[in-house]
Amino acid sequence: MKSAYNKALGYIARQDRTERQVRMYLTRAEYETEEIERAIDKLKDKKLLDDDKYARTVMAGKIKRKHYSTVRARQYLYSEGVDEQLVGEIVEGLGADYEEEAAEHFILKEMKRTYSGKSRREKIEKIAQKAARHGYSYAAIMSVIDRLTEDEEEE
Repeated sequence: MKSAYNKALGYIARQDRTERQVRMYLTRAEYETEEIERAIDKLKDKKLLDDDKYARTVMAGKIKRKHYSTVRARQYLYSEGVDEQLVGEIVEGLGADYEEEAAEHFILKEMKRTYSGKSRREKIEKIAQKAARHGYSYAAIMSVIDRLTEDEEEE
């Protein structure tokens, strides 16, 4: 049987992982707790396992690309095993305009969908409700909707 270190090395070779993900993987592979800890410590010493790097890479990639709300971004990073304090720092680092930009992207995408049989007002209400369910702040949603309806009125 491979050592826990070699097993973990193969696991993180495919993509970056968090310490929690590696620990769970090795636990499922039925390695002893002490061996798991030694493997994780060795990976950290060699800078092959770094939750900070992982979180920043995910934030720069998947979360921004998919325009997650800050609430959803937090939930995603927590679920991946990233430390709560680090999640807070990373989400704060997105900047003040991020939430509104992400909400605008989401709302514009939703406006392209058909809501047959709905009036314009009902369509906007449905989209706003869906955006709220996806974790966008009320302020960001209303700001985007106000701006979009103003633009349409000017046309």
